[in-house]
Amino acid sequence: MFRQTGQVLADIRGVMSDEVLPQCNAVAPNADAVAIDSTERSLIAYELDQTHDFELVVAPPGRDWMSATDQRFANRCLPLLMANQAGWLVFSKARFRVKWDGGSGVESVEINCDNPNSAYRPTSHFGYGIVTWNLPFLFRTPPGYDLLVRGPANWVQCGMAPLEGLVETDWSPTTFTVKLEGHAPTCLGNAGSWRSFMHVGAAAARRAR
Repeated sequence: MFRQTGQVLADIRGVMSDEVLPQCNAVAPNADAVAIDSTERSLIAYELDQTHDFELVVAPPGRDWMSATDQRFANRCLPLLMANQAGWLVFSKARFRVKWDGGSGVESVEINCDNPNSAYRPTSHFGYGIVTWNLPFLFRTPPGYDLLVRGPANWVQCGMAPLEGLVETDWSPTTFTVKLEGHAPTCLGNAGSWRSFMHVGAAAARRAR
């Protein structure tokens, strides 16, 4: 299980619905990560299955294009840095390639991937150039807080764009899917540049009651 409060991440075990959930291999943002005493504003991810090719990591503040600006000038923008590192990134360790011919049918989307028999392989459920992944994580936020799921902040990539969703993770008993949409016919999404494709927890907005 992952747990994050601010920028602190710890490897802990939790109990949900009176059942002990599988332990997740946590990735700490630094060597000084410590156990968390308060759960009031924690973001938690339960790993439901270990037969997958995803990696969940704390979002880093840096971006290659920002470091490439003259004298790294873009890194002086605090709002950009804060947006970059808000929440977690979902990485795909498996390579995939997507081609869309511009049609509306499922058959118009051609997908090739490293592990075509995986339950978490990319698929086309809707056509229209949209590709879907199931996630092996069940996210939990405090009562009244939702989870914003979107593409990595300030991480522009060619070919496909992540779709955004606001998930009521304070009560939902199931995980959710994530989706990419092709920009235009014949565009290819290559895992060489798409290793990071989802940003979760960028904003946990409190719902009005």
